[in-house]
Amino acid sequence: MFSKRLVGLHQRVRYSCAVFSKHSLNTRLSNSGTILLKKSPHLHPSLSTVRYSSSNSVVPPVITKAIEAATSTGNDSFTPASVEEVIKSIGPIPEIPALPGPKVLELLANGEPSLTSLGLGGWSPYGLLQHLLEFVHVSTDLSWGWTIVAVAALIRVLCFKLVVRTRQESIKTAHVLPQMQFLQQKMLEARQQNDIIEASRYAMELSNFTKEQPSMYGALKYGLAQGAILLSFTQALRSMCNLPVEALQTGGFYSIVDLTMKDPTMLLPAANGLLFYIHLLTAKEIQNMFPGKNPIFVHAGMVGVSAALFLISMNFQGAIVLYWISSQCVTLIQHRVLKHPRVKEYYNLGDIGNAKIAEMLKKETAKKTSSTSKLGFWSRIKEAQVNNRLADEVKRRAELDSAAFERAGREPIRKTYKYDVTKIKK
Repeated sequence: MFSKRLVGLHQRVRYSCAVFSKHSLNTRLSNSGTILLKKSPHLHPSLSTVRYSSSNSVVPPVITKAIEAATSTGNDSFTPASVEEVIKSIGPIPEIPALPGPKVLELLANGEPSLTSLGLGGWSPYGLLQHLLEFVHVSTDLSWGWTIVAVAALIRVLCFKLVVRTRQESIKTAHVLPQMQFLQQKMLEARQQNDIIEASRYAMELSNFTKEQPSMYGALKYGLAQGAILLSFTQALRSMCNLPVEALQTGGFYSIVDLTMKDPTMLLPAANGLLFYIHLLTAKEIQNMFPGKNPIFVHAGMVGVSAALFLISMNFQGAIVLYWISSQCVTLIQHRVLKHPRVKEYYNLGDIGNAKIAEMLKKETAKKTSSTSKLGFWSRIKEAQVNNRLADEVKRRAELDSAAFERAGREPIRKTYKYDVTKIKK
């Protein structure tokens, strides 16, 4: 007699391997629903008994079918016919499933595996860009480095209309912002002098001016569209580098061969930061947005932003930085073209501001610059603190006046005279 016991948390099934007599096998059913099978001295290794508990047990379907087939004959012995019924009820044992075959890669015309077979591509924005890169790479037989340059230039050319609309909106903002800053400065000066009437008048003028002028955030939607293209292209190249695509590891040029790795020579990040600085330096709209600021501080800000971009580019793969450089080169060419007189006239990119307002703003800016140029760094900080304190005081007084007005409307009329003139007897 050989037995093996398996105990689980939710089931308790015991399989007992036994041998049985060729002639008889006595069975009996206990009160708890347990089937007990007895063996005889004559052993036969062809059958197995099953003992299971009816309380909190889960019996496999195969064993249930075997028990039902064995007990359906109504007698206490197994016959060859009952054995065949048990085998039929259990059914054939399934074959071992075949192992998955090797992954088949689809090769392109140049012998490289396609991006689809590598798990890239798709209908997402960056997937479509990957298909475009693959199409240009295969059809033109260019290396991956020059393919990235060509596709980046093509996309920037197709986005020329967005560049024009962004330029138009930035010119409008550059002409609206100085006058808005002028009104804000006048309102601040009136508050410093505790002149509530003048401060209210300038606040009303500022509100009417902003309603009449176009929105200063008109260029934001065009900038977001170009930013979406930039992020999609960056994500497409990043997924190709992280896989990596083997052809990208040898698709560079000159000393930068592996485009899936960071540039060890730091030439690409340096070129990216330098081109961005040139772009900021040649864009006069950016400088016109800060008319009252010292040009030295504006220039220092441009240098700082370009240096930050250089540090960021050091942490990206060479393919991504190469795309950024190519895109900036085409952008510089487009801005150079937009500065041509005929192109400016065609796209209405000239000056749209009022000459009188521009002259007035110029004089006010000159006065402000001459008065504040003699102040040192700490003096300007103290002046800013005084201005903030005065603004808080004006705000506090306005709140007190509003509370007093509301309280006067609710409370009874206060007596402000010694006697009532209406009750004087003549």
